[in-house]
Amino acid sequence: MGETKTQTSQAVKATSFKNGVSLHRLLETAPLDALEPFFRDVEDGAHASIFLTPAWPSQRDDAVILELREHLLRVANSLASDVAVPLDRHAQRILTLADGRGTEALNRAAERLFDTEKIAAFHGQLDAVGRSVWLYQNDQLLFDEAESLFYVDHYRNFGRMYEAFELDARDEVRFVWDETVREALEAEIQKTLELNGRCSVTHLETTGKDQDGNDQVQHLILVRHGGPLSSVAEFLEADGTRKERYYRPLNEATLLYVPDEGVLEIFSASPAVRQRVAAAFAQVGLKMDLSDRPLTLKQYDLSRFLSSLSLSTPTVPGFDIERVAVVEVDCRPDNPKHRAGLKVTLADDIEAVAQAMFGQDHIFKKAVSLARVVIAVRYTRHGDSKAKTLNITLSEPNRCNLRSNRDPVQRDLGYALLSSWGVLRQVVAMDAEQEKAHFPALMMLYDQTIVEVPGNYFLTRNLDPVALQEVGFIERKGRYQSLLIDEDGTSHEVSVRASGKPGVVVYDHPEDGRKVELPYLAVEKFSVRRDWLDEIVVKRLSAHMATNSLVKLDDLLTFLGAINFQGVPVPCYLARDLRTPGSLQRLDVILRSRADQGVGVVLSGGRDHPLCLGSNVIVCVAEILSSGGDEALIDVAKLGSTFEQRKQLAQGGSVIDLVRTDVYSATLYIPGKPSLPLSGQKQIDFFQALVDAYRTGVPAVPTKRLMVAAGSTAATPSQLFRPEVWRAILGVYVGPPPLSKRGSFQLLV
Repeated sequence: MGETKTQTSQAVKATSFKNGVSLHRLLETAPLDALEPFFRDVEDGAHASIFLTPAWPSQRDDAVILELREHLLRVANSLASDVAVPLDRHAQRILTLADGRGTEALNRAAERLFDTEKIAAFHGQLDAVGRSVWLYQNDQLLFDEAESLFYVDHYRNFGRMYEAFELDARDEVRFVWDETVREALEAEIQKTLELNGRCSVTHLETTGKDQDGNDQVQHLILVRHGGPLSSVAEFLEADGTRKERYYRPLNEATLLYVPDEGVLEIFSASPAVRQRVAAAFAQVGLKMDLSDRPLTLKQYDLSRFLSSLSLSTPTVPGFDIERVAVVEVDCRPDNPKHRAGLKVTLADDIEAVAQAMFGQDHIFKKAVSLARVVIAVRYTRHGDSKAKTLNITLSEPNRCNLRSNRDPVQRDLGYALLSSWGVLRQVVAMDAEQEKAHFPALMMLYDQTIVEVPGNYFLTRNLDPVALQEVGFIERKGRYQSLLIDEDGTSHEVSVRASGKPGVVVYDHPEDGRKVELPYLAVEKFSVRRDWLDEIVVKRLSAHMATNSLVKLDDLLTFLGAINFQGVPVPCYLARDLRTPGSLQRLDVILRSRADQGVGVVLSGGRDHPLCLGSNVIVCVAEILSSGGDEALIDVAKLGSTFEQRKQLAQGGSVIDLVRTDVYSATLYIPGKPSLPLSGQKQIDFFQALVDAYRTGVPAVPTKRLMVAAGSTAATPSQLFRPEVWRAILGVYVGPPPLSKRGSFQLLV
């Protein structure tokens, strides 16, 4: 008796399953007629004898099916992890395309089955899980295509993986895939990504749906190449020794070209890869000349609608603009999950309607961000007596309906209007000269540990946020509803509201209630594109290394490699947030573990830092930037000179000293030892007492007296430090006096 849909969903006996959720789900839900060939062929048949012994009965009633599933679960549960983990990965891939939007991608890929028997076999499966198993077993290429289609749609919702480049082409662009294009595209990508090895490019032609539900041809380009050489330790069973197995990890990028919409959608973890692969495809695949019209990323900034919903009527050559108006707006007042909306007609003034309904300081002026704005444009094209209406819909994240507008006249008009209002910004890749000019500002941003920064950050540092937006390092993300201000040493939180003046907001003074005006920029919220920023900074600094060996030691610390100072290789690190005592101590512990590398140099993103960290010299990048006309970013000779001047200090200086940086941070110097950063008043006072005692000639100090000097009620000094910091201090910088009883400490010189 054949298996039915009802039978496949029957429950099995309760058991504690340990070998992967996906494998368990597959064994419970997949039709047995699909599982049998799966276990026969998967992993080159390595598991056939395990799962297919004894032979499965051909006649199956409900009881037989239930017993067989219980048997499969027991077998899977007894597998060793090195066998179960690969099987669980197979199951996860299959189940991903057997549920939700995965089934749509699976069915679209299966439309390319041309063999009659295969078509019948695919559609003859009992359910989506069975169809996914069948395609996985019988046509791996089509399954890979379905998987790529699924993740293309999936990653559209992940800003860190996705960007869409709109082609600035006036004429129709034809795309034809052949062997010549493939070879040229592989060569161009290898060149633009600066790959040492080869890259492979695969083309898949698919059919998608436009906004009206009509079929449209789409081209999926899969780019694969090897990453930097890496290794993993392998245990040799024969003699129990260790062997390094070297390999190149797989890096991938996926590009989707939709000719009807004139857009390139690119998916990759690296922003630089997204930009360069898209440009390479446009030049080689679409034969576009990007020399005078580079491939751009369009960004739509909705923040100007937070201060006013009114729009000017600009002059656009070739058109008579009769009226423009915001006709719909959705905002997030205070919580990302809360939404408020207002919809009017083209004849209405939405600003006046909002004020009439909600008051002068209405909800749309107090919103944190805008989710959607619809603009209606009534226009007449020169030479045409009929007036038309263009609707422009802008929505987060970075969406505009002009991209899918098939009328090139309306697209051009819409983009011209958005540019004139300051809503549309075009982000283009920087060349080396631009990167050098922006680098001081980039290092200031790099030194921040937060993703979102207020506009006041740029005002106080005299930075131009517009310039940083144009090259794609920051994005506007709405505004702050309140600010913290300091009055006579007291912090006050004040609510900010619109002032009625363009570019100005106001708040009520916390003491006398008078209105205080601020530039609108001060309360704007900006998001730092950390991935793109970090990639550019690290790449540009790594170019000066004699040997590149990028290792991320911590979120705040990266090992760049070795830099040559007069022929001598010196380890070089890049650090951020060295102004924070807690960060200093954390990074100090990491760098002490690398003391065998020798005295190194730490490049700091900010200017506020001590002179040394561990046995390493700290140098601010902004202080060693090259001022010459060449392409060199930093002055290596100046960096080397600074390193030599501070090298002795990094090794402990010539005399014992405790140098305070500010009230809460200081550095201890002992000749012959790496400098020791201290944070907090108690740590500083503890060591100050030891330094004072050493200078008097009586270095040993009773523990109780030390703790009183530190202002602590703790019994031992170990409680003043984090455990890993105290372990690095005890026996190196401080310890009990030699040949004395316990109960005292002194500096170890």
